[in-house]
Amino acid sequence: MAKMEMIRESKEYKEFLKRRFDYDDRFDDLFIISSGERGKYRGSIEVGQFLVDMSKDGKVRGIEIFDASEYLKKLGYKNAKEILMNIKSVSLETDYKDKNAMIYFKINSVENVSLGIPVATVA
Repeated sequence: MAKMEMIRESKEYKEFLKRRFDYDDRFDDLFIISSGERGKYRGSIEVGQFLVDMSKDGKVRGIEIFDASEYLKKLGYKNAKEILMNIKSVSLETDYKDKNAMIYFKINSVENVSLGIPVATVA
């Protein structure tokens, strides 16, 4: 069995897909995956502190936020680490227009967070 197949069959990976998020407090990175059809992976686009995973048909598959607690602190969330360590659920939605996308995500935690980021995409 190939390494990627083993990862996809792991309990941790299946739990990640069910939750649709993962926060790695060692590296302070937050991963959020889209709830819609994700399509085959094409590549990633870096937008500031975000890494946006794209499908071959130009749809957003998910995002990674680097230094997530620092990013939330810059936005005025003083208890950013507590928010990230206590996430209950997340949502990730994308509005597409021409070759651009606006990604909206919400974090349901001890304090709720709602943000949007613009991304230029190429289908």
